[in-house]
Amino acid sequence: MISQSPTASKIPQSTQSADVPIDASTAETLMSSVEDEIRRVEERLRIAQLHCDPKVLDQLLDERMLLLSDGQPYFAKARIMEMYAPHAGPHLKSIHWRDSKIINFGTAAIVICRGEYISDQFNISLEFMRFWLHKGGQWKLIAGTISQPTTD
Repeated sequence: MISQSPTASKIPQSTQSADVPIDASTAETLMSSVEDEIRRVEERLRIAQLHCDPKVLDQLLDERMLLLSDGQPYFAKARIMEMYAPHAGPHLKSIHWRDSKIINFGTAAIVICRGEYISDQFNISLEFMRFWLHKGGQWKLIAGTISQPTTD
C-alpha cells in the first residue's frame, strides 16, 4: 500500500488531480496573480535594501539562499543581512530596477532585470536573475545571480 503524504490529505480533492481542466480565463487570472505577487515582493526587496530593513530582508530571503557572483556561488543570506544592516555603510540614496521580466512557474518565479544602485560613494549598474519560491505561505528568494552588464 502506498501511503499518502500528510499534507495531501489536507488538500481538497478537486486540486489534487492534474486531470481537472482549467479554462484559459482562469489560467490567465492565476498567472497574472502570481506576477502581481512577485512585483510586490520585488518592491519590498528594493525598499528593504534602500532603507536597510533587516526585518523585511529576513522575511524575504530563504535561510539557504544561494547567490552566484563573479562565478563563485555562496550562501548569501548572512552576507546580505550584514551588507544592509543599519550600521553598515555606505547607505544607498536610490535603487532603480528596469527591464524586469517575470517568468512564472506557478509556485516559483524567475525575475530578470537590470538595476542601478546609487550612494554618495558609487553608482553601479548590475544585472540580476532572482529565483523566488512560494513556500510556507510566502514568497522566498532562494537563489540569484549578479553580474556586470555587458552593454548598457
